[in-house]
Amino acid sequence: MSRALVITAILLCSGASVPVTAASFDCHKAKTASEKTICGKPALTVLDQRMGQIYLRLLRDVGPSGAYDQFRAEQKWWLGVRDACGANAACLTRAYRNRIGQLNGYIKAVKATKGN
Repeated sequence: MSRALVITAILLCSGASVPVTAASFDCHKAKTASEKTICGKPALTVLDQRMGQIYLRLLRDVGPSGAYDQFRAEQKWWLGVRDACGANAACLTRAYRNRIGQLNGYIKAVKATKGN
């Protein structure tokens, strides 16, 4: 058994809390209806993790540039779009799928401009 698995098992058996996280936030600190819904629905948690990974890849690909700041501002705006869904899981699913598509499109465009 791996060391991490043993430690997790010990923490769970001892009653200590192990942070539950989605890619972009700590579920123990979820405040909005959308965050609580994401944390409560495994399929939405997976979408959140996937979107977070793609977003971080995009930021890594553009590096320090004006585009980096633009993508960060756009992501902040998108969080407002996501939160407007409230507890509506279908709305959240659509928002995540649309955002993942946008981010993948940006990654392709960045690669094309860099000649990769």
